[in-house]
Amino acid sequence: MHFAGSLARQRSLPTASPDDVAAWFHAHTRDDDDPTDPRRWSVRTAHRRRDTLMGFFRWAARERLIRRNPVESVELPRFYRRPPRLVSLADIERIFSYAETRLAVADPRERVLLTLDVAVLRLMERLALRVSEAASIRLSRLSTVDGELRAWIAKKGNKPAAYPITGIVGETFVRWLKLRSTVVPAPGHEDFVFLHLRSGRRITRNQIWARLRILARAASLDDRVLQALSPHKLRHARARAMLAAGYHIAAVQSVLDHASIRTTQIYVEDAELTRLDTLRALSADS
Repeated sequence: MHFAGSLARQRSLPTASPDDVAAWFHAHTRDDDDPTDPRRWSVRTAHRRRDTLMGFFRWAARERLIRRNPVESVELPRFYRRPPRLVSLADIERIFSYAETRLAVADPRERVLLTLDVAVLRLMERLALRVSEAASIRLSRLSTVDGELRAWIAKKGNKPAAYPITGIVGETFVRWLKLRSTVVPAPGHEDFVFLHLRSGRRITRNQIWARLRILARAASLDDRVLQALSPHKLRHARARAMLAAGYHIAAVQSVLDHASIRTTQIYVEDAELTRLDTLRALSADS
């Protein structure tokens, strides 16, 4: 680890102090407003390094190798974050509306494909799942608790978490399970809930991405939305909707499964950008 090399000889990482950490960042992080500053790291890079170092010392604290995380008290300059391309829940609902309309008139093969699409995308949109989490759900990890269907989903870092499969998510999920028997699983893929129709293998993130874009084009979303759209934007949209509905940021953090609330703070900034843009538009109205 680069930080370990910055410590005095014969000193180990558990002996590092906040002053050591601050000095390390100061030695390598340039002033982004000074083009002549020779230090190597941008402020954005420094924040990424801080997150990595924070993770290591959190582990050390859990293992009782240290009493206090020396990174927690070290503050870095804020960096300019380029305003993100946003996709609204209204745009996402247009995709679902189109898919449901097609389902009513589709031939048997297209019906199976659209049922798969809607089930996967609803999971991601309503439960704020990452695409890899939705694609990896297994039949053996489904259970019914007090009449409620639940799925144990492998989260980032292989941490399993229980999710209720209810409401519109439950409707689309169960609808897919009824049609799943028409797909022959490939060897080794029998336990995955979501299977590719032709190969019988579990669906991949690229396949989910491709189907989302196909549906978005068919739903006549404009080019700006198509350029911004990705499976992860479903998760972003749900987070912003939760904040707009008044959910505390800690609740949003728990749903998104962010290790640090600093990551969730990005969505607050996104929501603020949206608010400012809306106020500018209202001010421009005659």
